[in-house]
Amino acid sequence: MGDETKGEASIKVIKRDGTLEDYSEDKIKTVVNTAGLDSHRSEALAITVTEWIKSTGKKEVTSREIRDKVLEELKVYDESVANLFDWYEKTKENNN
Repeated sequence: MGDETKGEASIKVIKRDGTLEDYSEDKIKTVVNTAGLDSHRSEALAITVTEWIKSTGKKEVTSREIRDKVLEELKVYDESVANLFDWYEKTKENNN
């Protein structure tokens, strides 16, 4: 129910394997927090990414587009966290 009030429920993420998943701002928060960004900045970054997706007017966005936007925003917040996030994402790509 919370996602629907934020307008997230209508946004779908196209995963690398081609499957669709509901967009989750919470997932963005968790990922960047795990990468080392504090919870307050993680929430702000996740909101920025959500607003960016909404501004595109798209109903579907690729996980790569989201990842690239997250990385772009992380570089503004904390370059070392951005580097760790980028390394982790590249590691995931190489394992698939």
